[in-house]
Amino acid sequence: MTENAHRFLFGAAALALLFATLLDAYGTHGLRDTLTAAAWDSYETAIAYQFYHGLGLIRSPSRRNSPIPRSCWGAQPARCFTG
Repeated sequence: MTENAHRFLFGAAALALLFATLLDAYGTHGLRDTLTAAAWDSYETAIAYQFYHGLGLIRSPSRRNSPIPRSCWGAQPARCFTG
C-alpha cells in the first residue's frame, strides 16, 4: 500500500473518530433528556459502532505500521485506550 493510501486511511479514521466524539458529546449534553430510553440505547449503539469503525480504519492500512501497539488488539483492547 502506498504512503498516500496510508495517509488517506489514517485521515479517514481521524475524521470518523472526531465525528463519533462530537456526536457522542452532542447526544449526551443535548439529546439525552429528549430521547426515549429505546432511542437513547440506539443512539449509544450507533456511536459505539462509529468508534469501532474509526479504530478499524486506523488498524487497516498495515498491521506492521499501525500506530497502535499490537497488544491492544487482543481480548481486551479497551485497556489500551482507557488507561
